[in-house]
This record gives sequence, C-alpha cells and structure tokens, in this order.
Amino acid sequence: MIHAAADRTFYILANPAAADLYDQYEQRLSQNEKAKLPANMPFEIITAKQLMGDQISQGMRLSFFGATYYIMLDEKGNPAGLPPAAGATLLRQCSILDDSGTVALPGVVMAARYPSTGNRTALKKGESVERIFSYRHTTLIRRLGTSMSFGWITSESRWFTRQKTAPAQQTDTFEDLHHRILRHLAKINIRYDTLFAFFNRQTGQSRSVPHWEAVPSGKIYRYVLRGTPETVTQLAASTAYITGEIERILLGKPYSASCENGIITISPRVNQ
Repeated sequence: MIHAAADRTFYILANPAAADLYDQYEQRLSQNEKAKLPANMPFEIITAKQLMGDQISQGMRLSFFGATYYIMLDEKGNPAGLPPAAGATLLRQCSILDDSGTVALPGVVMAARYPSTGNRTALKKGESVERIFSYRHTTLIRRLGTSMSFGWITSESRWFTRQKTAPAQQTDTFEDLHHRILRHLAKINIRYDTLFAFFNRQTGQSRSVPHWEAVPSGKIYRYVLRGTPETVTQLAASTAYITGEIERILLGKPYSASCENGIITISPRVNQ
C-alpha cells in the first residue's frame, strides 16, 4: 500500500449534532439527521472555499468516507457552522493510512479525543480495527464491527498488525465493503479536484468539478457521479474503469457492480 504524504487536512467534530451541516445537495441537515452522525467524526476538507449553488454563499466542502457535506463560511471566510459545542478540532498535515488489521498487543487504549483525552476504551488483542490517518505520532482508528466508533491510539509500539487481505465479510452486511468503496471514490474525487483545477487555470474557465457521492437504498447501493451532463459523458470511459476497480473490491463477495449514465450500482449477485 502506498501511503500519501502528510498533506491532508481534517476537522474532527466531537459533537457533529451541534454543527450547522449541509448535505451533498446543499440542504441543511435536520437535527434528526445530525443525531445519527457518530461522535468524533473525521471530516476531510476537500475544498476550503467554494461558491455554492446560489452563486452568492461561500462554503467548505468536506468528505466523510466519500459522502459530501458542506459548512457555510462567513464574510471573512471562516466556518460559520462550527460553534464551540461542536467540539471542532482542525488537524493539518495528516497522513492517510486507510488500512485494516488487528490489535497485536493486550492493554492498548483508545482515547475519544485527540491526543489522549475523553473516554478511554481498552481494546482487546485480536480486535479488528481500521486506521484512518496518523497525526503527530498519533493514529485515528475506527473499531470494526461497531457503529462508527472512532478514537485515538498514542502507542508507538507495534500494537497493530495489518491485514494482508480484505476482512472477511458477513453475508448479511455491506457496511465494510461500502466504506472500502467510499474510500476508493474519495481518492478519485481528489484526483478530479486536481485535474479540473489545473484545467481551469490553464484555460481561464471555471468548469465545476465532478465528484462521486453515495446514494444508499435498502440492499442496493448507488454511487453517482455529480457533474454537468457533458462532463459525465466525457468521463464515461473513466467511469467504466472505476466500475472495474470496484468489481475487484467485490471479488469473492455476493455482490456485483454495473454502471450506466454516471451511476455505479452495487446489488446482490445473482447465482447462475
């Protein structure tokens, strides 16, 4: 696995329910929707400042496992939706790890807040975890098999054993596969950001940047390429290639991927 340079920026929200968040459609999240978000949620900053759909407001585009969120900016360009109650912590120069494995040692403790404050939880040796990113010799992890439980590991010993193959999946859940796909699409989104920013600088145009978003629905998951019809058509070959990459993620699993008109659909595999 190739590790990215320490150049990624995250907001960690201890209490996302207290933040003023908007969804991928630039609609304000309701309190019920925000109540479902996990504590200590890591939002990667994809675009620090961009013009919103009303062509007046400025916002910050965030990504959480490939899902898009926005925070509005005030007239000075500062986040307007992060009151103190949200417990926002800005972390710059993070290094993406993006791997899964098991706890290799007994007595490893996970702290709720960076670097080692808040509730502390003892992890069991052999417990499955996912490493999200590292920051100043500290690692943000997610406990697998739990409902989005995040925390920090400060141990510098060999507490973690990376899994060489994809974690075994339960036949009745798509959660871990879904997050692997979201992480893959998040990398594609960053690639599009870079390419379109370069294109706009070279041409003096202001073409909007396409990006992938998840639209889950029951047992079928859809990943939609958001962009102008022209851009979606131009990226048809790229979309087909990305679908093939997702098919490789799904190898050996009871799911298959198909694509049409900028939409990748994951559905239960039909036995032949």
